Amino acid sequence: MSLSLSDKTKCKMNEAKFKYFFTVVDIYEIEGRLVAVSDINDPGDYKPGEVVEIHRPDGSVSIAPSYAVLFEEPEGKPFALFFTKFAPNDIPLGTEIWLSTERPARKASRHYEPVSNSDL
Repeated sequence: MSLSLSDKTKCKMNEAKFKYFFTVVDIYEIEGRLVAVSDINDPGDYKPGEVVEIHRPDGSVSIAPSYAVLFEEPEGKPFALFFTKFAPNDIPLGTEIWLSTERPARKASRHYEPVSNSDL
């Protein structure tokens, strides 16, 4: 869901409810999912299924649930999220992903997707 210009102003007022998480440095599609590769290796307190704000370079903002990608050999791999309702042009390189600061504490779930080396 994209926000209008007036909604962007409201979003700026609510930015205190979200914090910067990472910048998208690579993007690809696999099995109908859009994978956004980050510029970080450690996801910190990210929770699978968490709703994130997507801040595109053109200034538009969307909100969507996100899921972590687990690599078979995670050592040295960047953290990545996948989204189910976006096309590659919906999340261009340089897009910032923001996490809610008002996230409830939850147990880890099975919203991780294993990715083999052959998928890279």
